[in-house]
Amino acid sequence: MSERLKTVGRKNSLLTGRNFQQNQAQAGAVISRLNIFFSVLSWQVLSAAKRPVVVVGSGALQREDGVAILSAVSTIAQNARASSGVEDSWKVLNVLHSRVASQVAALDLGYKAGVDAIRKNPPKVLFLLGADAGCISRADLPKDSLIIYQGHHGDVGAPMADIILPSAAYTEKNGTYVNTEGRSQHTKIAVTAPGVAREDWKIIRALSEVSRNSLCVSLCVCSSEVTYKCSRVVDQEAVDLEILDLTWKVNIGFYL
Repeated sequence: MSERLKTVGRKNSLLTGRNFQQNQAQAGAVISRLNIFFSVLSWQVLSAAKRPVVVVGSGALQREDGVAILSAVSTIAQNARASSGVEDSWKVLNVLHSRVASQVAALDLGYKAGVDAIRKNPPKVLFLLGADAGCISRADLPKDSLIIYQGHHGDVGAPMADIILPSAAYTEKNGTYVNTEGRSQHTKIAVTAPGVAREDWKIIRALSEVSRNSLCVSLCVCSSEVTYKCSRVVDQEAVDLEILDLTWKVNIGFYL
């Protein structure tokens, strides 16, 4: 197994036998390490694979040399595809999004990375929907900005909020989630939400009624349509063109 599964990065104690190449902290060192790692012996193993797979963590693409890393890995994956003759539908290059919860689902929804637009165009109201990545602080906003936090665990976003709307955790509501490989998963209520906490969609619907833009009917209809469509999802491409395009920007700061 260790001859067939190769890893570049920190050596961890895992059950799977692997050949390791240690990651270096200096910018550019990973590129040279990749070149050394995929030497004649390693390339012979990869090129002989019937279904080669190359996995790169999203953290590597957030480094200063992230573009160069992606370029090197893409070349390796393209060469592996050409030598294996695998069908076009087979995904050789895969990006593992595992650093932020809901990262894959956010990409599926068309989420764009970064919060520079918020800093350049300070909003009068900032609505944080479970956003606790710490990508933006109170100092980035005007003093008169109203910050609303909707969430269930009171992390970074909650302390700086003017208004907190407590929502139910995933164990306290029915939901549809997308795992790291893009497959939809359904959850059911296990326990009752404490206090005045409510499901997210109910809070948003209530806000729409207060603002006289009721979403009551449309939310109910959309909820059933989304649930039906998600239940039919069987597979999801690990890396499609849109995700790869976002990945090239490398400065990913997901804020969902």
